[in-house]
Amino acid sequence: MSKSLYIQFVLAFFLAVIAGQAGFMHAGEVYTWVDKEGVQNYADVPEEDSELLKFSYTDKENEAEEQSPEESLKDKKQARQKKNCDNARRNLEALTEFDQITRIDADGNEEVLSEAEKIQQRKKEQRYLAVFCEEFDSEEPESEEYDYY
Repeated sequence: MSKSLYIQFVLAFFLAVIAGQAGFMHAGEVYTWVDKEGVQNYADVPEEDSELLKFSYTDKENEAEEQSPEESLKDKKQARQKKNCDNARRNLEALTEFDQITRIDADGNEEVLSEAEKIQQRKKEQRYLAVFCEEFDSEEPESEEYDYY
């Protein structure tokens, strides 16, 4: 098989695969009806007394367990609380470990926190720990990202 013919074959194969995928992704509408003999019929064109079939496709591997709205809201609230807890832990750690802490002011300028501001910020983060971390006290933060002030 010559190189040119091989390339044409591979190209034709990939085009066929892509065309098949596109056809599957947009299958169109399917109608169904029962004829006079009692036979169930299917077509992509509506007939008299036909009904449009509705299809739903699910990914069984990635399908989440169904939760009630209350459970879903509880999970979201718990995730937000965990994130706030992790942020407070990292911020307090940074305020304790580093001598110089900088933050960006409202105008976008970098400023260094004074020792009094660091003490005030540490107290604030300790209050956040008390509020957000009571149910996560035995856990470590999940992320290595830090929100420095």
